[in-house]
Amino acid sequence: MSSAVENLSEEFPAPDPKDRFFYGSRYVRKKLPSGRTKIVQVPLTEYDVLHPKEGDHIVNGEEHELVRAYLRAALIHRYRNEPSTAVLSDTAVYWTPKFHHCPDIAVIFGADPAQQLKRRSYRVFKEKAIPTVLMEVVSRSTRKNDLVKKLEQYATTGVRFYVILDRRKQSAPLSIQGYEFTPEGTIPMPLDERGWLWLEALGLWLGLSPDGKRAILYDGVTGEPIKDYDDQADEIQKQADEIQKRARQIEDLKKGLDAKALALQAEKARADALEAKLKELEAKNKPQ
Repeated sequence: MSSAVENLSEEFPAPDPKDRFFYGSRYVRKKLPSGRTKIVQVPLTEYDVLHPKEGDHIVNGEEHELVRAYLRAALIHRYRNEPSTAVLSDTAVYWTPKFHHCPDIAVIFGADPAQQLKRRSYRVFKEKAIPTVLMEVVSRSTRKNDLVKKLEQYATTGVRFYVILDRRKQSAPLSIQGYEFTPEGTIPMPLDERGWLWLEALGLWLGLSPDGKRAILYDGVTGEPIKDYDDQADEIQKQADEIQKRARQIEDLKKGLDAKALALQAEKARADALEAKLKELEAKNKPQ
């Protein structure tokens, strides 16, 4: 594993000494000389980002959030009919009562369905099911933790796969790295010719958008992209718009048919009137 770590430990940004909140912040109670207490904002450390507390604000950025939110929504949709599969995001995973991480994405098979909507954290030592896949989306303040420290620490937890979506600089394209933890050590997972990563445990491919800015999950059987909530909402809206369009066309056709029917009725009424008048004239002119 050391060689893998050495290959990843380049170009880590040094915190700006002028930026006290490079890693983020948390609010704590501070006791004043008067004996009173007040709430103050204090900066986070690199260790705090590695093992955050509930309520910590970690500086990640919009690019990070967009990728994380897509992965969460797409995986929740993927496993929506499997109540024993938990998809967690930015949720503390406690390996022991005093040792935890807060991965961007955790996929856990065999989790307790009764806890799905109740969890504020996931306690491996209680629920027993160990996450199968962990994912981290690298950001400026977390890169060293995600690429080095978490790689080392996740290898000790029983997790099978660790996926990293790395970005060396802000607004740069993403790159995909995958690792499988085995009894023989940490094994880098190969990418295919497209640069996609096969996630066998999920039955999904992980790829990138053409500009490299977004992550996209693809169904391993159909090859179709796994849609998130926004994509699904867009598709539903398109379907609704199409239904409304067809309804308007039917209504216009109906109006046209109704107009033709009224015209035919009027024509028939005129024909009936003419026929009645003709009969009346014939009756008058009939020889006595």
